[in-house]
Amino acid sequence: MKIPLWALVVLPFTTALVFPFHHNPLPEHDDNSITVTDENINPDLINGITTTLATALDHLTTDIYPTIVNNYLNYNPSDSPHLYAQHVSDLAPPFRHPTPPPYLRHPASNKTLYDLILSNPDTSILAHFIRNDHHLTTFLNSTTSTNLTFFAPTNEAIRKLHHHHHQNRHEHNTNNNKETHARIHHILTYHAVKGSYPIDKLFQSPTVPTYIHTEHTEHTLPQRITVRPIITRDLMLNFHSRIISLDKHATNGILYHIDSVLMPPPSTITILNNLPSEFSTFTLALYRTGLDRQSPQKSPTPPI
Repeated sequence: MKIPLWALVVLPFTTALVFPFHHNPLPEHDDNSITVTDENINPDLINGITTTLATALDHLTTDIYPTIVNNYLNYNPSDSPHLYAQHVSDLAPPFRHPTPPPYLRHPASNKTLYDLILSNPDTSILAHFIRNDHHLTTFLNSTTSTNLTFFAPTNEAIRKLHHHHHQNRHEHNTNNNKETHARIHHILTYHAVKGSYPIDKLFQSPTVPTYIHTEHTEHTLPQRITVRPIITRDLMLNFHSRIISLDKHATNGILYHIDSVLMPPPSTITILNNLPSEFSTFTLALYRTGLDRQSPQKSPTPPI
């Protein structure tokens, strides 16, 4: 069976797009922290971030794509073998420890993933959106299965995404509450991973499967998040988002905090349209032959 060349070229670029920035490791918080309520959050900020998340998939700026393309096409593993850590101890704090394994880890909490997110002031914005999503609330609060890992964007991560969106003056009509809710649900669901991934297992996993599927059926392959252990730094998700906390075990899974919001990958045709300098001729050929209609367009995933 012959595989089209364009599919092989474009596939690595369909990893989620995030906006990199520096974020220090999070301070430790007691499990007995008071649950943060919506009353503690600025409503104007929430309204702005709601618009940002609801429109983020429509406004993936074109300057991001060439960076990913150039990094991938120009990357040669033999040129920089020192970049990837071989052991967890090669990573930066909080992963590196002065003592040899076994490393000290958070004791298992008697709280669910939902409770851990709501009780941590560093994830109060994320908690607001999860609290207002019945399906995610039920999903992260369920104790029927412990086979789940969730990457929680911190308040700073979400604010940085909002700042990027606001700085580029993206406008969008978000009067359709149902569509807005579905889009935000789609983004947050991409942060949920099938399977329990403690730090040692995550370190050894090149990719991890999410609850977002390539099509609206569970029988298709899941979208995946790439994991790269960069030496002297941290575990990187999709090449940009850093894990900034150790694995925290809840009653129904494992929680990590990340410093960038992960965006579900757009459709292949969207990526091609945003890379005219690399694929304009090929994209035109797709439209002329009607093959663009054979490429499935992504839309918000149904509730998990």
